[in-house]
Amino acid sequence: TCFTGDVFGSDGDNVYGPAGTGIGGTDAVTHADPADEVLKKLISFASDEGESLSSPGSPQSKAYAWLVTSEYYKSLSDVLLLQRYSLATLYFSAAGHGWAYKDGWLTDDTVCDWENVNDCNAGSMVTELDLHSNNLAGRIPPEISHIRMLELLDLTDNELYGSIPTEFGLFEDMEILRLGGNLLTGTIPSELADMIKLQQLYLHANEFADANIDDAICDLKTNHDLNALWADCAGIFPLVTCKEDCCTECYDDDRAFEFYLGYQTWPPTTSPGDGLTNAVVKTLPPTVTPLASPPAAENEELKADLLVHMDGFQERLADTSSHSYEAYMWLANTDTGLDTLKGSEKEMRLLQRFGLVTFYLSTSPELDWKVSNGWKTSRHECEWYGISCTVGDEVTEISLPRNRLSGTIPPEIGLAGLGGKVSKLNLFGNNIGGNLPEQLGTFTHLEVLDLRSNAFTGKIPTDLGNLAKLKSLHLNSNELTGTMPSEVCWLTMGGLLEELIADCDPEDPFNSF
Repeated sequence: TCFTGDVFGSDGDNVYGPAGTGIGGTDAVTHADPADEVLKKLISFASDEGESLSSPGSPQSKAYAWLVTSEYYKSLSDVLLLQRYSLATLYFSAAGHGWAYKDGWLTDDTVCDWENVNDCNAGSMVTELDLHSNNLAGRIPPEISHIRMLELLDLTDNELYGSIPTEFGLFEDMEILRLGGNLLTGTIPSELADMIKLQQLYLHANEFADANIDDAICDLKTNHDLNALWADCAGIFPLVTCKEDCCTECYDDDRAFEFYLGYQTWPPTTSPGDGLTNAVVKTLPPTVTPLASPPAAENEELKADLLVHMDGFQERLADTSSHSYEAYMWLANTDTGLDTLKGSEKEMRLLQRFGLVTFYLSTSPELDWKVSNGWKTSRHECEWYGISCTVGDEVTEISLPRNRLSGTIPPEIGLAGLGGKVSKLNLFGNNIGGNLPEQLGTFTHLEVLDLRSNAFTGKIPTDLGNLAKLKSLHLNSNELTGTMPSEVCWLTMGGLLEELIADCDPEDPFNSF
């Protein structure tokens, strides 16, 4: 069996290394499985009889191709081989190239040295895997069950979608399973009840619909050691049905997101006694007075740079009560994320951060987002929740569906895509209102624009007709009025637009177009 570089991905990036190494690029992959012995072994353990492994470009085939590009696997027992393959499959399935923390992954190091593999037993089997808030985006592959001795798995606060694999029931030693704060759908598999050592199960802040917590899972509370079970079981129309005395915490869209029982941030971000963190309180000697923070000061050079790019809406920066001004003052006085940069790179990042922070402030005027990890902090903006970037730090995706956004979209959002690489903007299922800003038309590389199920008003801007690469546009379930601009309609005839959905049903009494 021989692979070409295509098996590693079709996005043009060398996933592993430069061309000429046999790792990534376009060279044929030279590997140490000439008789397909490893492939046959993996197929024998596959839940789909090897269908995914035989599919070029699948996470499973990429993981196999990576595994056999090195002689390292020959030193492994079958169980350690499967574990290594499983972790590589998770990496490819959840867009590992975009993870915030991934040191050691897909190297010849033992998996116990890979970043966020927090613990292994004496036999080099992984027992703790903590990938929370790490920009995972994709499906949870069933092969994850090959990490057979896991006791703790934390996938909280990522963008994982699809169903929970039924294979989770194979985790005989699992004690803590954290899946909250993702986009998981489908049913909650009854096989979770097979994890009889389970003590904590977090399923909250996901997208399950009409899902049930099986009685067998609830029985883990009475017959075994399960003491924490969180799910979206609150509200008038709960997403999850949980029988009485089963779920220990019930969530709905109005409740602020919590990671899990006893979660602590560092440095602490909440006050003592709120039940979430143990904040450190420093008592000052009676003769010492805490130093006051220096007064916020304007930065005229920064302000001038921003104004150059705020064509048509410069007056927003002159309004000291605007979100635009607040974002500018944050950049000028608080943000330290760019202190080491210089030149054009710093200018691009400044404008990008300014656009994103203004967007954040404008869409959380009274109510915080459900999940906002990283936003308006000194962390790299590519690590902020819902943001994906290129290797060159330019934003490629803003994906914040059903995240309790409100307010309006500011024109500064155009600066968030100044690098010209944004291909997806997904704000589905929030409560954002006001007019659609014409600056959306500056995202010339945009392929997917999903604005459905919000509260947008006014007319659809003709500037959306500038989105020549647009393939999917969802505007339905809003309060937009007027007619669909001919410039947008032309994209369906002379452009790439295949999907244009709006509230234009003539039989609908609330039809706007």
